[in-house]
Amino acid sequence: MPKQLLPWIDESKLNYFSLACNPEAKDFISTRLDMISWNVFSMFARNIDILEANQDKIDWQMFCINTAAIPLLQANPDKIDWDFLSRNSAAISMLEANQDKINWEALMQNRGAINLMRDNLDKINWDTVHCNPGALQLLIENPEHINWEWLSFYDYAIDYITEHQDMIYWDTLSYNKAAFALLEANTDKLYPFQLSRNPAAVPILIEHPELIDPIGLSQNTNPDVVDLLRANVDLLDWGEVCRNPAAAPVILENQMLINWDCLSQNRNPILLPLFEANQDKIEWSAFCFNPNIFQEVP
Repeated sequence: MPKQLLPWIDESKLNYFSLACNPEAKDFISTRLDMISWNVFSMFARNIDILEANQDKIDWQMFCINTAAIPLLQANPDKIDWDFLSRNSAAISMLEANQDKINWEALMQNRGAINLMRDNLDKINWDTVHCNPGALQLLIENPEHINWEWLSFYDYAIDYITEHQDMIYWDTLSYNKAAFALLEANTDKLYPFQLSRNPAAVPILIEHPELIDPIGLSQNTNPDVVDLLRANVDLLDWGEVCRNPAAAPVILENQMLINWDCLSQNRNPILLPLFEANQDKIEWSAFCFNPNIFQEVP
């Protein structure tokens, strides 16, 4: 369905750089091409039809990240930035055919490039590759390169972590959203700040309030965290609370504590009436990232 801007929003306040990142803004900015921030707009696959029709405006460096860009890039090889293309999971065949042009550090983040990495083990940055959810099997095949402090952090590795509990770093595991069973069984090993940030850990925090760190709790995005936030309202980091979509009910109950620059980053739709009533306090560059500022055309 086509989308339009909420009627109360003043178009003169809009930040078009931020709108270029907003997944619901395409219909709006497609009629305002002269206002588009083309470098950001070029990154997103959802914009490919507009980009194909306006090739003179494409930022080709950023376009190399766009997963829908491959046919246009193949037709314009002189415009390829190989550092950026190395991150593109849709560009594997091009990268395989041009391995001398690959930026291997950038490739470490490419989920589609595992076979390329496997064939070039000497080029792998083993610390960086831990950030790639597709790389678990590669790490399992090369266990001497596993950084267990890093791996303990990642949801994608929970089965392997569970099989190697003697290697766990409990500080980083305390934030692992897939680790509930391990965390529940080892409450004496947990780190309160990381645990309090972990959306999966709210039942543990309810059962063990002594493990609550109010600063970490301020960042917890589980909707079930609301009562814990209320119980610690005077100890919270209100900048983090105001960014936290799960904290919206507590924010509405404590409006005198609002940090408006931080609140403008909050995308919970129940806050829209508060923004409408306080338009002079909105930080518009942050607010324009919010997909809820657009509604379906009736």
